[in-house]
Amino acid sequence: MIEDSESLELIKASNNFAMNFFNELEARNRFLNQTLGSITRAEDMTQKYEGCMNSLYNKLDSLNPQKHDFNKKSLLGGNGYQKYYKAVKKHEPQISSLITLLSEQQEILKRDNITLNIEAGKITSMIQELYNVSAEGQELEKKVQAQIAALKNEIDIKNFTDSALLPLQRKLFEIQQMIAVKTQTILTLNIVQTNNLTVIQNIDNIKNVTSNALKLLTTSAKAKNDQAILTKCFNNTELQLNEANTIVKNTLPENDNKLNELKAQ
Repeated sequence: MIEDSESLELIKASNNFAMNFFNELEARNRFLNQTLGSITRAEDMTQKYEGCMNSLYNKLDSLNPQKHDFNKKSLLGGNGYQKYYKAVKKHEPQISSLITLLSEQQEILKRDNITLNIEAGKITSMIQELYNVSAEGQELEKKVQAQIAALKNEIDIKNFTDSALLPLQRKLFEIQQMIAVKTQTILTLNIVQTNNLTVIQNIDNIKNVTSNALKLLTTSAKAKNDQAILTKCFNNTELQLNEANTIVKNTLPENDNKLNELKAQ
């Protein structure tokens, strides 16, 4: 049985080593997990993003001018440009709604990235604290190893090793595992942030390009429709003028005869 005070102090130090730190770290880890749990799940966000993108693509693809026959008239007499313009106006609010939904997803990802950045900073601090505690443990381990070398009784050496060295080494190993896990967590958070930034930038491009394209489509379709309406109006006016001239010409001989009759009286 170990009775010398130095060995007993080292046993006590080894068993108490980092206990308060581990308890505090466990509480911080629970809070960290809760915070990260509130981050939007990548799978859910991906499904929403792809759903919006597919719907947006289908809407825009249906408005592709190359897929419309502008020379074909409808059964009601409308021109192809008028039909296309109506289609653009029909899909315009739906496209705007999809862009709004993408903007909302974009804001969520921006908030997530802010949270991820804060939590990554906290984890980095934890890793540094773990390195500091590990250094303290290694210094304590040197003292324990020195005490083992000073003991002469094999039974005392075994008891001291089991009571002081092994518990300390287990804790040091656990600390190294924590450092590895938290370092991997930092890398994972960085990947998530990078992916979020990519989606955010893609949505920005989509918003800018799609909005401009939609305005261009609407303006072009309206201009073509107005042109077709004016052309039809001019054609009708010209036709009416021609018919009027024909009527006048056809009635001129009759008018000349009546004038001659009146002069003869």
